[in-house]
Amino acid sequence: ILGGDYIMTTDDILKQVTDVLVQNVDISIVIICLVIGAILKHLVTKFNNDWIPIALIVCGIIVSFGISALKGFTDDPIHIVIVGIASAAAAVGIHQSGKTIYLYSKNSGSVDKKE
Repeated sequence: ILGGDYIMTTDDILKQVTDVLVQNVDISIVIICLVIGAILKHLVTKFNNDWIPIALIVCGIIVSFGISALKGFTDDPIHIVIVGIASAAAAVGIHQSGKTIYLYSKNSGSVDKKE
């Protein structure tokens, strides 16, 4: 991507996206999304697991607006949405990292087996 005289590499773009995500994560929303994800996976048996990340993004945005409402809507609506999405993405990332570590240790160094 061209930006004046500077050519941005893929690594530069990924770093900027990561910085935005990290700066906008709300740990309370992450925890709520982890709980909702666990409920959807283990208690709502007819809910397709492939849709859990999308459901968590929606929940993250809703919870973010709820928290903002409790604070008197002092933030820009775009920022509220970004916080919800970033927090839900963090919850999904935490779950996937834990799942990968668990499968790696259970399957003698391989994560190929699905559970």
